[in-house]
Amino acid sequence: MIPPSIRLPEDPESHVLAEQLRLRLAWLPYDAFAFCMVRLLRQLNFAGVERSSRRSLKGPNDLSGIDIRALLDTGLELVPVAVQVKRYKGPHHVPKRFVTELRGALLERDIPYGLILSTFSFSREAHEAARNYPGRPIRLVEGTELGLLMLVCRIGVVERTDLTTGKSSLLFDEEAFTFLEDYCRNQRKGGQR
Repeated sequence: MIPPSIRLPEDPESHVLAEQLRLRLAWLPYDAFAFCMVRLLRQLNFAGVERSSRRSLKGPNDLSGIDIRALLDTGLELVPVAVQVKRYKGPHHVPKRFVTELRGALLERDIPYGLILSTFSFSREAHEAARNYPGRPIRLVEGTELGLLMLVCRIGVVERTDLTTGKSSLLFDEEAFTFLEDYCRNQRKGGQR
């Protein structure tokens, strides 16, 4: 479900930067985190990416189990994808129940694919539940991979060039996250989404 043309970096520097991105994502307010995930999906060439309505920043949304709706371009057609986003600050494995909940939403709404994006890892049972039902596949993207995807899509990083060597490198961009937090805070205060 992640486009196969995306090659995740394997070098140690990229993994350090990806871990910084993952940790920063984990500490974002939910709405800012969801905003980042919408942007990431768009950068990964998903179409029609929209957040589900939410009555509050915690608890269920209006589509019970679907945080973001998107369309996957298969080359032949646009296929609906239901996405859940999970933001955990500390060592917490995403449990199987979220995979089961998303699969139920897929079946109820006749959506062929599911995707769960998490700042931390998934339990062994969650991996098994995602793998063992090929009729409605659910792709799990956890911590490190999520940070690497952010890096590849240039979200939360800035490119700098050393003027003496001409070598460019990517650096963590705290200003981008601070700006996003301020933007989302202002949206909440204004009562907008």
